[in-house]
This record gives sequence, C-alpha cells and structure tokens, in this order.
Amino acid sequence: MPPVLTAAWIYRVRKRILAGVLGCTLVTVLLTGFLLRDRLLRDAVSKSEELSSALVSSLSGLMLARDPERIQTTVEQLTAGRDSILKALILDREGRVVYSSDPSERGRKIDTHTEASCRVCHLNSVLPKEHAVITVSEGEPVQRVVTVIANQAACHACHPAENPVNGKLIVDRSLKKTNALIATVEAIIAACGLGSLIVLLGLVRGGVNKYVGTIAHQTAELASLYTLVERLSKTIDVAQLNHIVIDILQDVFSAEEVHLISMKDAHNFRYRLWTRSRAGIERKKLEADDPLYPVVQLWLDGRILEVQFTEDRQMVRMPIVREKTLLALAVVRKSVGTFQADDLRLVIAMAGHIASAFENARLYRLAITDELTGAYTRRHLNYCLEEKLTAYDRKAEPFALLFLDVDNFKSVNDQFGHATGDAVLRSMVHNVSNVVRDLDQVFRYGGEEFAILLPGVTVKTAREVAERIREQAQRGEMEDVPSGLRVTVSIGLAHCPDHAQTANELLFLADKALYEAKRAGRNRVATP
Repeated sequence: MPPVLTAAWIYRVRKRILAGVLGCTLVTVLLTGFLLRDRLLRDAVSKSEELSSALVSSLSGLMLARDPERIQTTVEQLTAGRDSILKALILDREGRVVYSSDPSERGRKIDTHTEASCRVCHLNSVLPKEHAVITVSEGEPVQRVVTVIANQAACHACHPAENPVNGKLIVDRSLKKTNALIATVEAIIAACGLGSLIVLLGLVRGGVNKYVGTIAHQTAELASLYTLVERLSKTIDVAQLNHIVIDILQDVFSAEEVHLISMKDAHNFRYRLWTRSRAGIERKKLEADDPLYPVVQLWLDGRILEVQFTEDRQMVRMPIVREKTLLALAVVRKSVGTFQADDLRLVIAMAGHIASAFENARLYRLAITDELTGAYTRRHLNYCLEEKLTAYDRKAEPFALLFLDVDNFKSVNDQFGHATGDAVLRSMVHNVSNVVRDLDQVFRYGGEEFAILLPGVTVKTAREVAERIREQAQRGEMEDVPSGLRVTVSIGLAHCPDHAQTANELLFLADKALYEAKRAGRNRVATP
C-alpha cells in the first residue's frame, strides 16, 4: 500500500475509532446523568425521612413533659433561615394544626381534599400509598414527609388508649438545593456534549489530543461531583462527614495536606489535619504560632466567605457557609503543581454540596442533642448502644460503656446556684470531648450523670481512657464558674463482650460499677 494511502487509511480509522469512543462517552455521560437524577431524588427522600424520624423522637420527649411552649419554639426554630426545612406542622387526629413553624396557622383545620399541596396524595376518598412525596408548598417544590405520631403507653395520660394515633408531623423540606445540583450536573453533561462536537470538528484540523484532554477533564469533573454527592448522602453524622470531606478533597486534588476546621458549637471549633506523609487524620489544637491561625481568625470574623487561592496557587481556602452561618473551613495544599482556573468551578460546586450536607447534619444533631450541654440525649444512647451491639454480632467489634457522675454536685448547686451548676456541666462535656476520639460519643444520661461509648477498645484501654477523663475533670479549667471551684467525677465501666453482651446488662453493670466507685470514696474508676 502506498505511503500516502496508508497514512490516509490510518487517519480515517483513527477518526472512526475516536468517533466511536466519543459516542460511547456521550451515552455513558447521559446515562450517568439520568441515574444520578433518580439517585439524588431518592436520597432526598431518605434524608427527609431520617430527619423527620429524628424530629419525632425529639419532640416526643417534650410532649411527654407537657411543655407546649417549648414544642412550639422548637418547631419554629426548625425553619430558621428557611434553607433546608421550609415548613413544619403537627396536626391532631382531626387534622387541626396544633403546632406550626408559622404560629398564625395554629388552630386551622386542614382539609386534605381541598388543600392544594395535599391533593397530590389525597385524591377523592383514596388513602395515600406513600408517606414521602414531592409537592409544591408556598410556591416552592418541596419533599413532604408525613410521619404518624403513635399513641404509645406513655401517652395514655392525655390521649385515650383506644386511639392508635395521636396525630401527624408534616415536614416540607426544600428541594431547591437538589434541583440546583441536578441543573449543575445537566449543565456539565451539556458541556461534555458540546466538547464532543468540538472534538469531532477539530479532527479535520488535527487537534485530536487537545479535545480528548478536554473530554477527559470534563468527565473527571463530573465523576468527582458524582462521587462527592454519593458519599455525602450516606450520612448526616458530623464526625463521619468530616472524614468523608477530607478523604474526597485529598483524592480529587492530589493534595499534600488537607486542613478542616469545623464548628462544634457557636463558640468552639475542631481542627483536623491530613498529611500525605502520615496518611492519617489527626485532631489537633490550633496554636497561635501556626501559619493557619490568622486564616482561621479571618474566617471566624466572617472575612472569608468565598473560595480563595493563594498567590502561588498551591493552596485553596474553601469556606463552608450557609446563609452566612459558618459551618466549616477546608484548606487544601499541593506540593506538586498548582490549582488551575478550571479548578475554581469545581471547588465552588463542591463547597456548595458540602455546605448542604453539613447543614442537614447540624439540624439532625440539633434534634438528638441536649440543649444545655451539647452532649447527645439519653434516647440517642439507646439507639447507638443497639447499633454497637449489632456491630459486635456481625464483626466481633468490642466496645466499652462508661457511666460518669459529677461528685457532690448537689453541694455545688446549693452553694453557688443552679447557673454555676449548669456551667459546670457544660465545661464537663467540653473537657471530656477534648480527651476522647472523634468516633467516641458523649451522652447526657440524666442530671449530672453522663454516658460515653468507646468503640473498638479493650477493657485495659477503656480504663486508661476513663482515668484520663477523671484526671482532666479534676484539673480541667471551667468557664463561668467561681475562681477556685474544682469538681471530681466517679466513673463506672462495663465492656462488651468481657462483662456483658446485651444493652440491659451493660447499662446495669456500668451503673453498678459507678455506685461502687462512689461508695469507695469517689474520684475513681471502677469495673464490675
């Protein structure tokens, strides 16, 4: 075959092969977009149901306490900012609004067959088959979740036992962010299609390599966003989100270091550092001489609200903000290469999705935490304890349960007042949190008594942690308390499987060990 014909033949074959590859890529991208849209909507349903269930659990305690004003205040707080939850209602059995995020609606009776936002389910006399649907509320698309409030035995003091249902909780969760994400993905898909056409036209001019690189970059960007959304949607636990975000950032940007500062509460933050050299995440205290310290101060002052690249373009600062509420700050540093202009769009998109995940986690944590101390509630302890026992049954993963009691707490209240007592409890939780790991959990069990779950530890390690907690409580500084006031704690320890393998036995043995510690003179750790 003549050399000219050979070259022409190779060129034609190359064009056909490349055209086929591009066609397959377009089909794959379109199919990915379709599956992602469906997945995002299903994840939105799952998140809404999980959030609604947590809210019912939290509000049930207030209902049993017969505190209607607190219930109304809690429901109103759920829609603060109107960013995630658009509306929340509690109806009685007759369909009358008892509590509402809009106080003006209280007392109104809702007719499910005439109310526009209800007719998506209630058609004629047919009962709805789903308890989570997409509808329109106040002119905005929402994910509506209807959760039945069952008439349990504890409710019979106020509600007749023959009624199986006391009412319903209706939560309208805004779909603006989900729809915005879908629009972003569709825009990226459209950009990929346009890039493919440009590549085909560029074949005539021989610009194959350049446009293949464009397609590869756009496909990688889409894959990064898809991975981010998929992994963030799997949890609404703040501790797990921190690890997921660090893992994604270091992988997507081939980072040398990832710093993540996340707000613990309105006044405190936690600092985590991942470095390639150590290949692990450390929880550190941010010192004043750290180069990151002034950056964090600027962020805390509200002066870093947008993505920023350093002058050498080897570092990016990614604020995680929702409606000017600081949620987290991620700082990513490269040692090889720099951040390019194309990276800015991806970083901004990732920051928005991460902010939505942190905001949902914040709302969920609000529903399962004690208002005074910030520790998890006793109800959440029961759930987590069963979760740890299930993990032990499946993977033989041991764990320990600590019961902690503030010694002579009544005398603190009697001598200094309840305001000081509250400050002692808040400081106690803060000091304990500084001793334990991210995956450990602190719960307020009742009054001045706390529980701590330590997964994956032996009895020996659990006792060492308990001793560190005891020592920290004895010497730890406390805010808003009289100078010189010091308190001690007694701790009881129970271990699975060494001491017990059921929830009731672990709770009983930990409480018994706590009693022994107090009987033996307080300020000590005891085991069964």
